[in-house]
Amino acid sequence: MLKLFVFMIFASCSISSVLASPKNNTDLAIHEQNCLDLADAASAIMEARQGGSSLLEMMKIANMEEDSGKRFIIKTIVADSFKKPKMQEESKQKDVINEFSANYYLACTEMYK
Repeated sequence: MLKLFVFMIFASCSISSVLASPKNNTDLAIHEQNCLDLADAASAIMEARQGGSSLLEMMKIANMEEDSGKRFIIKTIVADSFKKPKMQEESKQKDVINEFSANYYLACTEMYK
């Protein structure tokens, strides 16, 4: 449970203003970082999922987030993580975590185009 709590705190801290639109090169760099942060959060959440954390545990922790925007994003990622099967082999777990994280990164970068 402590490991799950650490993951969810990381996920909450990682998610910044993902939905803002870029205005200049500085904004583009910020948006790139936002997408990396979102991918990190997705990775942490899927790692908790693959590690055996339950949906109920993860949602309870997500509900502790005070910022409603962050809470919505975290809960969305948590729900999405449970649409993927839990793998038994560690190598397959890593593959699922990497693919899940990459999908969030790619979707985020597409949003800024």
